[in-house]
Amino acid sequence: MLRSMTRSLWRAGLMALVAMLVLPHLGSAADAFLRQDVTSAFACQAGEDRIEALSSAAQSDLMAPPRRDGAPADVDLGLHMEYLHSISEADHSFTLEAFVELIWCDPRLAFAVGETGQVRRIFLEEAVLRKFQAMWWPDLYFVNSSGPPVIERQELIIFPDGTVVYEERVRVSLKSKLDLTQFPFDRQKLEIEMESFAWPAHEMALHLDSEKTGLADVFNTPPWRVINYKAEVRSQREIRDRDAFSEFVMEVETARIAMPFVYRLMIPLVLVVMASWSVFWLRPTSTGRVGVTFTAILTVVAFNFIVTGKLPSVPELTYLEALFGISFLLLLLVVVENTVVDYLTGADRLQAVARTDRISRVLFPLLYVIGISLATKAFGII
Repeated sequence: MLRSMTRSLWRAGLMALVAMLVLPHLGSAADAFLRQDVTSAFACQAGEDRIEALSSAAQSDLMAPPRRDGAPADVDLGLHMEYLHSISEADHSFTLEAFVELIWCDPRLAFAVGETGQVRRIFLEEAVLRKFQAMWWPDLYFVNSSGPPVIERQELIIFPDGTVVYEERVRVSLKSKLDLTQFPFDRQKLEIEMESFAWPAHEMALHLDSEKTGLADVFNTPPWRVINYKAEVRSQREIRDRDAFSEFVMEVETARIAMPFVYRLMIPLVLVVMASWSVFWLRPTSTGRVGVTFTAILTVVAFNFIVTGKLPSVPELTYLEALFGISFLLLLLVVVENTVVDYLTGADRLQAVARTDRISRVLFPLLYVIGISLATKAFGII
C-alpha cells in the first residue's frame, strides 16, 4: 500500500515538473504570431478601415466583398513552392506542392480583445470551411488545374481589427503546354494560374506578395532544374467569363537535365555509326564489309526499339529522333558504298575501288558532322 502511494506521488510530481518546463514554451510559441507580425499593406489600417467606410451592400451582407469607396476588396497573395514534380510529356501536366497565403481586411469581423480575452481567433481544417460559410473570402482556384486540388493543411486567423490571414498547403496537378521539339535539351515554361471563382476584378483585386512568393531553399525537380521564375497579377478575361478577373500568374522556367540521355543514348549511337566506317579500311574482297555494315544497322534498330519507351510519346519530331534519322541515313549510305565497291571489284577496277574508299574515309565523317550540326541549329539547340 505504502509502495503504491509512493509511486503515485512520484508520478504526480514528475508530471508537475514536466508541465512547469513545457507549458511556458507552448504559450510563447502560440503567441508568436501576433497582429504586428502581419506586414501586408492590405491588412486593416487603424483609423481607416471601419465598417462605416464599407459599401452599403457590404454593411448589410457578410458574404459580400468588403469594398469601400467603390474600390474592389484588396487581397494579398503569396505562393511558396515546395515541390514541383511529375512533369508529364504525354498529357502536358505537372504536379505542384505549395503553401498559399492570403491576407485581407474585413472590419465586419473585428472584435474587442477585452470582451473575449483573445488576441486572435484561429480556425483549423474543417473549422475553416465552416467559418467560410458565414463570412466572405476570396474563393480562389487554380485556373489550369487538371483535377481537384488536395488541401493538406488549412489555417484561418482573424485579428481584433478585422485583419484576416488564410494559409493552406495544397497539392494540385496543373496543365501547361510543353514544347518537346528540342528533347532532350528542351526548356519548359510551366504556368501556375489562380483567380477567384466568384469575384470579378471590379469586386476583388489580387496583389502580389513578393516576400511570400518563391521557391523553398531545398527546392528540387529531378530530372529538371529550375532556371528562373517570375510572378505577376494581371486582369484577365476568358471567353467563358462575362467580366475580367484579377489573376495571379507564376511562370517557372525549367531545363531538362540532358546528360543521362547524352551518355546513355546519344554517345552509344554515334559510336555505332563510327564503327560502321571501319569497312572503308577493309579489303574489297573481304566478306567482313557487308557483315560489319549490317551488324551496325541491326544494332541501331535494336537500340531504337529499346530506347523508344524512354522517349516522350509526342506527335512532333524531336531533336533526338532527328539524330536517329541522320544515323540511319548514314548507315544506308555505307550500304550503298559497299555495293559500289563490290561492283567495281567485279569489274576489276581496283584503282577506282581504292579511290572510293579513300574518299569515303573523309566524306562520311564530314557528312555526319554536317548533318548533326544542321539539325542542332534547325532545332535551336545552338
